[in-house]
Amino acid sequence: MIIKKRSLPLEIQLLEALSRRLPVSHPKYTLILENLAKKRAGYHGEKAIDYYLDFISNEKYLILQNLRLQDEKGYFQIDILIVSTCFLLILEVKNIIGTLVFDPQFHQVIRILDNKEEAFPDPLLQIDRQTTRLKTWIQEHSYTHNIPVESLVVVSNPHTIIKATTKPQLIAQKVIHSAYLPSKIKSLEILYSSAILSTKEMKKLVRYLIRKQEDEQKKPLDYYNIHPNEIIKGVQCSRCRFVPMNRQHGLWFCPACASSCKSAHIQAINDYALIISSTVTNQEIKQFLCLSSSATTKRLLSPYANSGVKKQRRYVISQ
Repeated sequence: MIIKKRSLPLEIQLLEALSRRLPVSHPKYTLILENLAKKRAGYHGEKAIDYYLDFISNEKYLILQNLRLQDEKGYFQIDILIVSTCFLLILEVKNIIGTLVFDPQFHQVIRILDNKEEAFPDPLLQIDRQTTRLKTWIQEHSYTHNIPVESLVVVSNPHTIIKATTKPQLIAQKVIHSAYLPSKIKSLEILYSSAILSTKEMKKLVRYLIRKQEDEQKKPLDYYNIHPNEIIKGVQCSRCRFVPMNRQHGLWFCPACASSCKSAHIQAINDYALIISSTVTNQEIKQFLCLSSSATTKRLLSPYANSGVKKQRRYVISQ
């Protein structure tokens, strides 16, 4: 049973907003698009695993997706954590096309695509770190049961070829295609047949993990060294991407393609919240939407929670 379902990662939302709000000529624009493509591929790879999780999603297993926890070293993220009374299983999902060659000697992965080689960080080292940190985290949070923690690298693209330079049998134990996941879990059930946790304790652990979830907070302008003045202002046309649309008679009109929309400002407000600040004043949004009327801006902001009075009133833009 999937208890904590994944949502569209904040980083993808941030990158999408930046891709809409940076000029194509901006020196960081290409990097933004490249990072967005990578993050989308990872997200779609994780979603592709859901089909196979359905084969094990019963009361015997509780599944947490996109779990982010904090320890003394900082934060660590787990794509999928499968919890049972007998063991925990970490899944690190990789959506990489081509041929993946695992090199245990140099702890790297080489992707071969179109006769070109590209090195990737070793996901086996990644899941080893995740396993160690999760074990320590559980022990430090008063869960003294010595429950086994296993980990797997799951390749979500069925057309990806997996190879190893050496120790192929060892690699095959830790790296699998997603279709093999239900069978792999059955083999772990045989290996760990004794319950360490009661069903009540298992559910309690899952509730605690969810309560300790740490959502990622990023300041994209600082991260990419972009000045706020470089961000494109205005409401963007969803049909032709022209900026800015004009506000007339309660509608947004595009002067480029002549389309109109009543709610086009919502995405612009969300972009502002993602890129600049999640709390806004009337004046800030009026300038960002290229409006001339504070009264119109107030009406557009009326659905959002707010605090303060007059010019000090701030609206909270939740995603």
